[in-house]
Amino acid sequence: MHARQFPHLAEVDLSKKREHIKAQINEAYQTVSHHKVRKVDHKNVLLIGRTRTGKSTIKKVLVDPTTVADEMKLAAQTRTATIESYIIDDNATVLNIIDTPGLFERGSSEINWQDNKAILKTIETCIAREITKFHLVCFCASFESGVHEEDVKAMKLLIDFLGPDLTNNACLIVTRCESKNEKQRADLKHEIENDTMFKPLAGYFKKGILFSGTLDHDSWNNATDNLYYQFETVVSYREKLIDLLTNNVEPFNVTESNITAYRLAIEEQEKSGTAKSGKCNIA
Repeated sequence: MHARQFPHLAEVDLSKKREHIKAQINEAYQTVSHHKVRKVDHKNVLLIGRTRTGKSTIKKVLVDPTTVADEMKLAAQTRTATIESYIIDDNATVLNIIDTPGLFERGSSEINWQDNKAILKTIETCIAREITKFHLVCFCASFESGVHEEDVKAMKLLIDFLGPDLTNNACLIVTRCESKNEKQRADLKHEIENDTMFKPLAGYFKKGILFSGTLDHDSWNNATDNLYYQFETVVSYREKLIDLLTNNVEPFNVTESNITAYRLAIEEQEKSGTAKSGKCNIA
């Protein structure tokens, strides 16, 4: 019997040989190759919030949920916009996290337009780095200090001039909630969603309201047993945030017209004297 007479049998033999060779090659690759390369998915995440709301801590906890909070300082930790990349190993996702400078520092008569300028500067820095899409925009607020009027104004100005589609990628992260139980979190959500000042913006966070925290500095110093509960809670928050960050979501595109409108609004705000009065003219 010749292969020429039964060509399909020859092909079967070749197929088995190819499978055998492939298995040997794969085994050798796993053994001798020191470098593994795979395609990754990039997600761009923008963190915005008042100073000392724990934006930088969110990044630390993503890397290590056993992180202990730093002792509270009066000055903001983030002075300029930073762009740092983190990889989630189990699903090959790279997070490019853009951290804005701490906003709403007290003692400045130019507080409103300067803060909006800081956000604009951050977005312009992203564009210079060819980051023109945001998969998630996280507005951060501390449980301890609550959501202030300045927070609401900055959020509204940003959304108004970057466009309503931004809301599809926006979420609120309430930080310093490591010791809060489920009922306290539910009560806080209800309070936020029904607060007279905040209620008009509650619907803007279409990606939801999340919580974050870290091991408390004082609890750590005193070696209190509630650190175990804090850790469990922090890990739970972290998992939910990572799930959101890695979801297949259509990114928000920042266009030049968006930036121009936002820049003009800030310039108008500056000229109108809102800095002197401490008020922000947003309808």
